[in-house]
Amino acid sequence: MILLEKVPANKPTHLVCTVAGKLNAERSATSHDLKRHLEGTGQERELNIRELPLSPEARDAVLAYYMDVERAQRPDGPYEGFTGFASKATEHACRIAGVLTIWAHPEAAQVNGGYMGNAIALADYYLKEAVRLCGGASVPEGLSEAEALRQWLLAKAQDVVSVRSLVRRGPSSMRNTTKVRAALAVLERHGWVVPLGDGAEVDGHKTDEAYKVVSA
Repeated sequence: MILLEKVPANKPTHLVCTVAGKLNAERSATSHDLKRHLEGTGQERELNIRELPLSPEARDAVLAYYMDVERAQRPDGPYEGFTGFASKATEHACRIAGVLTIWAHPEAAQVNGGYMGNAIALADYYLKEAVRLCGGASVPEGLSEAEALRQWLLAKAQDVVSVRSLVRRGPSSMRNTTKVRAALAVLERHGWVVPLGDGAEVDGHKTDEAYKVVSA
């Protein structure tokens, strides 16, 4: 941690020196800790890695995160197309937690729940950023959601659907009336669905927002 000391306005160089000194101290301490765990001599030296187990709280937190990420990789899930990166998110979180723990407490015996929570937050942030940058940069959100709905309709072999039925049991990523209507409008423009002007009965409910699905 770097503490910025309050100094007179006419002595800005003192502040710079203070911060630089604290950074050098941190660097020196880290170097010392690494050297203490080196075995052998010369180029043959290597780190003597010790186990750093998870506390019960840390284990519960990372297990819950693992289950969340696994569910998100299912079909129609937000990480469906990013399983390669998403499946490693839990491993990344554990590594980050270990680094945070040893950086703060070199002699720590385990990773506690607090450091694991911070590590999960970091891993999850970068996972979501990867999805945002790789998945949404080239395809507009509305178009990608329409394509997801089209794929779902074909996979489920749906002949007639309604806004109401899709909100209730459609793709998990668009259980929202506004999103469903927008996606159906895109599919209609491209000829993948045809509105049934006189309405229809879908799932036992009469509706004016019914569509016939064009399968080919």
